Amino acid sequence: MWCYRRILKISWRDRITNLEVLRRVGETETKIYRNICLRKLKFAGHVIRGSSGEMAKNIIEGTVEGKRSRGRQRKTWIEDIKGWMGEGSYGAVKRRMEDKKGYRSWSSTFSC
Repeated sequence: MWCYRRILKISWRDRITNLEVLRRVGETETKIYRNICLRKLKFAGHVIRGSSGEMAKNIIEGTVEGKRSRGRQRKTWIEDIKGWMGEGSYGAVKRRMEDKKGYRSWSSTFSC
C-alpha cells in the first residue's frame, strides 16, 4: 500500500482509505499480498518436508537464546503460516504439509 501511495503521490497525512487507493490503482484485491502468501506457503511446505536441508528446518523450528526485547512480540514466520492454514499448532501444520499432493491441491485453492 505504501508503494501505491507513493506512485499516486498521496501524502501520508491525507485521510484516504486503502480501499480507495486500490480503486485508484485499478485493483480489486491486493494481488501482491496474495502472491506473497502463496510463495511463503510453498516455501514453508518445501522446508518443513525437509527438501531444503536440515539447517533451514532447524532455523524455522528453533528458538533464539537470550533476552527478549520489551513490548509486543513480533509476529513470527510460522505464526503467519498457522493463521493462513487455520491450524492452531505447528504440529498440525507439519502433518498437513507432509502430504505433498494434498497440500498442493489445498494451496492451489487458497485465498488470503
